[in-house]
Amino acid sequence: MKILIESRNNASVAVHNALVQGGVKSFLWDNSSASIIDAYDQVKPDIVIINNQCNPMQCKALIELESRVNFIFIGEWNEAFPAPILCLDQKVYQSFPSVPLPTSVFDTSSVLRGFFDPKTACEISVFTDGMTEEFINLHIDIINLLITKNARFFGSVGLPVPNYLGDVSTGLRSKIIASSDVCVDVLGSSWEVLALSGAVVLSKDSPIEEFSFKDAEELGSKIEGFLESRPNTSNLKILSMERSGIDICIDIFRFLKMQNLVEHFIKVRQSFL
Repeated sequence: MKILIESRNNASVAVHNALVQGGVKSFLWDNSSASIIDAYDQVKPDIVIINNQCNPMQCKALIELESRVNFIFIGEWNEAFPAPILCLDQKVYQSFPSVPLPTSVFDTSSVLRGFFDPKTACEISVFTDGMTEEFINLHIDIINLLITKNARFFGSVGLPVPNYLGDVSTGLRSKIIASSDVCVDVLGSSWEVLALSGAVVLSKDSPIEEFSFKDAEELGSKIEGFLESRPNTSNLKILSMERSGIDICIDIFRFLKMQNLVEHFIKVRQSFL
């Protein structure tokens, strides 16, 4: 099977990466750089996944040239586009089926598989990527708590603290995650990556109360508890996968009645858990 996907959509990229992880031939193309007709002629896909960034007139022209083309639409469909066989969207349509699309699709290609390394072992690690000066000032009580607990800070945003150890490579980052007793996601945007990469993660936006915190006091208490007894993170990993590109692939292949691929991607999902 070959799948052609227009790339200018975060969900599209996550689905493409999931397909590649599952061994399906998937091709990204940018409709602003090449027409859908040229991309179709080059790839000869079984399915074309489009979105509202595509040129609707080109999509209609492709159907006139290739009457058997199968479109799947990501996001809210409008009548300027030809009707797809399936829409990935929260809306329900009368003319064709749809399956719910999460507001934000998690890209499993961002998961880092690392191994314990005594050279990078630490009790508490924090990654600073994405922190702004305003964010740091608003959460200075949490930062100060982590400093008093001798947390080690890594990432692209420097902090004027003794335990800020600089930016790190992807390989070293994976070792740090695997070798930390607790990873603290101060921003609240990395809990899925950290959990699926093998970390015990405390995040201000975790969907599970056991792994969330609302202030410095609660964070400090939960860090102490996790250092004393490592919790089971299975449920957090399962929730991480529920809005992943891999789960979307399972929905697509289930709709297409391709049970062999459904079972295959269920195994791919299980490999992350």
